[in-house]
Amino acid sequence: MSLPSHHSKTPDFHSDFSSQHKSSEDERVDAACLQIEEENIELRAKLEKYQSGFMQSLGMLKEYRTLVNYFPIRGEHFCSGTIEKSSASTDTYSVRFPQPFPTAPNVVVCVLFPKIIKVNTRLNPVVSCDGFVFKVIPGVPVLADDMFYFWIASCPILPSSEKISDVVDKMTSAKVISEKDAETTISKYIKKYNVNDYDVNGKTLLYHVCAKGYANVVEMLLTKGADPNICDENQYSPLHVALHTDKIVMRIVELLLSKGADRLVKNERMKTPLHYLCQNKNLGQYIPVLKLLLDFDNKSEESQKMRQKYVNDASFEGDTALTLVCTNSLNDEAIKILCESGADVNHSVNNGAFPLYSAVNKGNVKLMELLIRYGGDIGKMYQKKPLSQVAEEKGHMEKLMEIIRVKYADSRMSDEQIKEMSETFDTIVFPVEQWTETLLMSKPILIDLESLPTKSHVENFFTCTTHKYENLLVNNVHDPQACTHYYSVFFRENDHTNYIINSENETIVVSISDEFSEKKMKRVIVRTKRFDTRKTYENKTDQQILKELFPDYKKKSAASVRGFPMYNALMNFEDFFIYNRYKFGVLYAGIGQTKEREFYNNRNGSEHFEKFLELLGTKTELFGFGGFAGGLDTKNRSMGKYCVSRRFSRDNIEIMFHVSTYMPLMENNEQQIGRKKHIGNDVVVLIFKEYSGVIEPIDVSSFKTQYSHCYIVVGCDVSQNNPPDKFQYSVNIWCKKEVAPVAPFITTDAYQHSEQFGEFLVAKMINAERAAQDSLTFRAKKLIVRQSRLEILSNSQPRL
Repeated sequence: MSLPSHHSKTPDFHSDFSSQHKSSEDERVDAACLQIEEENIELRAKLEKYQSGFMQSLGMLKEYRTLVNYFPIRGEHFCSGTIEKSSASTDTYSVRFPQPFPTAPNVVVCVLFPKIIKVNTRLNPVVSCDGFVFKVIPGVPVLADDMFYFWIASCPILPSSEKISDVVDKMTSAKVISEKDAETTISKYIKKYNVNDYDVNGKTLLYHVCAKGYANVVEMLLTKGADPNICDENQYSPLHVALHTDKIVMRIVELLLSKGADRLVKNERMKTPLHYLCQNKNLGQYIPVLKLLLDFDNKSEESQKMRQKYVNDASFEGDTALTLVCTNSLNDEAIKILCESGADVNHSVNNGAFPLYSAVNKGNVKLMELLIRYGGDIGKMYQKKPLSQVAEEKGHMEKLMEIIRVKYADSRMSDEQIKEMSETFDTIVFPVEQWTETLLMSKPILIDLESLPTKSHVENFFTCTTHKYENLLVNNVHDPQACTHYYSVFFRENDHTNYIINSENETIVVSISDEFSEKKMKRVIVRTKRFDTRKTYENKTDQQILKELFPDYKKKSAASVRGFPMYNALMNFEDFFIYNRYKFGVLYAGIGQTKEREFYNNRNGSEHFEKFLELLGTKTELFGFGGFAGGLDTKNRSMGKYCVSRRFSRDNIEIMFHVSTYMPLMENNEQQIGRKKHIGNDVVVLIFKEYSGVIEPIDVSSFKTQYSHCYIVVGCDVSQNNPPDKFQYSVNIWCKKEVAPVAPFITTDAYQHSEQFGEFLVAKMINAERAAQDSLTFRAKKLIVRQSRLEILSNSQPRL
């Protein structure tokens, strides 16, 4: 959750950082910065520890899967054990089984060195019913301290009868047996023996005829009572084998399912029959089989739940049905069916690949569009590479860019959505993306990259940030909760209790409402030195809530307060830190101008600039202006004749734009102190940069103010042939190193003059200020101010 602040009411947030003198306030800020940085270091250390543990767990899982491959799922008798270094006699090891086998078993010997290595083929152990002996030879890892060999012994499956081997030999010989001959041979066998007999590999007659694709014989066996769910030694069922073939016979699948074949069964690779169907490169021919296997036409709730689980079952390799289709047939109809069944379109397999990566890698535009429509994450990374970088390396960037442009061209938060979010009491965390630092060099770069300060960020296209959060990909995205007065709206003077909790490091104030509704609900606001958090509880007492919020809480450590004085103080506290007023600087940069001083010394803007300002807000006379003025003088006609203002987010946000060319120009003063007094102390500044044909990048190093943290540059090529109301613009944003990526993100280099583009820019400026206020310097100052106000509030209130 972002820390709130109130720009117009907090002089501390607007002081000019150019002062060279250290004050006690500066020292407090430095101390707060140090505290936050120490906390960040501690959190980073914890993150590294958790990441290391996670990677180790992945390695263990991989080794376990390797081990499973050596251990058949079916058999007559199993046992296993370890061999310690201390048990050796010279280089020879002798092992006795816990219980003797009826016949000499198969033995597998492995060593972890540092991964599981099967070594028994080199050891050539001598095996008997009672145990085995082997001698370490050159080439076999020698045990070090704390290492061991481990072994697995299993008795092979015994065939059900001696005669079944003859039948199986005929079915599997190089000489192809016809379906009629197979039926005759099998019919003779099952007259004397069991229809469910199996061979030395655990494979039944039904299994073998499914592999052959002989539907008539399958029907005959099932009629005679063949069990469709008997699996071989590695848990492959007849349904597995019926679908693990290039030419699938639908009638066989229908017969097996009609007799109760388990479509969910998994083999030793954790693959279901669906996995094998979906890896078929000719899947388009077998769409009816896919629908049958998914029971797709059954719309019952139970069937829908089964389908969603089924399509998302992952194999040992991490493959799901959808990932297999996307790496093999790429059949769009099958992908639609799987997505409609609830497939996770962003699932990654063990090597990091995911469906949209496969589509981009192969340049399949139709598949890209389809996956994005079903929620494919354009910002997902493949082996630490942004998807956009993969597209550029493969030469498919233009295809991806066009999809991005079309998908997000008209997306916006509606008034209904804004209203719903602002009226939701519980805190909704506004998500934050990460910088990828992947500038797209084929798109306009309006900022001189050589003039950038160290570790600062530039966005010139969608590729420059991650895109994990779909709700950020709308033109006017912002946080409606940040400008809403929840305390004064949801709480009244005598319907709640406030608890003041003083600890060694901070003062916390918690407001808990009295019960409301039949469910005995309570609304809670927690105010700390960092931020406010809101939550609703059901059927809990105040003490239970406080104990849940603060595990170390003791009843005597909190003072309770009710009544108007506290209510009024908390309303003032909320109003002070609410985010409902913004002021932004706007500079005009003419053709040939690239430095700050040139921008500030423009007397007037061009006709293109004046037309552009219409997108930002309404031009009105400054004298007598009754709205939020952002520090401009509205009473003495000293700050120019006009201003540009706007309301946003259903009129809940007021904005004043400090337009440089609307402010008085000081003759013979290149510094233009009067203009810089306002624009130089704006956190976010928009620069309208004109050029003719050839881009003239802005020199960021020429800006000397330490206060401005983000510059949004709008490029306008005045040589374009479009009429003024159809003019096209490009956009870049530069941010200081601690500022997070700023939504909405740039999806084109040709934004058309429109109301939607105006909303895009205003939302980007609002979110840029919010992101900048969360940077270390601002965060430290807010931490001090909030804590100070909480302490004053605590000390001034009588306790109950």
